[in-house]
Amino acid sequence: MASHGSGEGSQATISDAQCQAACHEATQRMMHELAAELKSMHADIATQIAVQSAAMKIHVVNIEAQTRAILDQVKVRYTLAVRARHAAGTSNLQARYHSNINQATGNTLQAQYRGSLSHKLPDPPMLRRDGDYREWSTKMREKLAVDGVAMGNEQARFMYVYRRLTPEARNVSSHTINHAFSNQYFDCNGLLDALAYIFVPQASPEKVNSEPKSS
Repeated sequence: MASHGSGEGSQATISDAQCQAACHEATQRMMHELAAELKSMHADIATQIAVQSAAMKIHVVNIEAQTRAILDQVKVRYTLAVRARHAAGTSNLQARYHSNINQATGNTLQAQYRGSLSHKLPDPPMLRRDGDYREWSTKMREKLAVDGVAMGNEQARFMYVYRRLTPEARNVSSHTINHAFSNQYFDCNGLLDALAYIFVPQASPEKVNSEPKSS
């Protein structure tokens, strides 16, 4: 009877050991499976990170390439704008230079032409306030008709008439003279007509120029 009880206890002990071994084996297997799964997950995450990193690098490279392309376009446009501005400035300078050369040449030729012309008539006398305007006007108009080209342009002829007026005569005709200088409009015949109205108030310029000089 005692021997039979000892065998039952041994079988129970073996069963517990087997259970513990089975549990340990299952635990190890689960640990290995979990470790393999974690390793696989880690590999997947690393792969995704590598793919995303590569994509990010490609994106950065593309942005850098686009930025360089834009900068190159800006540089080209800036260079073209600078060249165009320089060309325009050079063209303006050349045009201004040629204009000045032409103007200087024209003035020189005109001065040489006028200088080659000699005055054929003597200068009229200075017009005094109490002078004979009809006689003076006749001589002045003859002088302008004959030697006007040698004097120069209309302003030069105006100044010639102005210089043949005494200070008193200039004072009485100051309104007309000041108007000409202030507006830079020099009308030689207009000045003579204004002097006619001043010196011969009752006569028109045509009458002054047409009436014979009284003896």
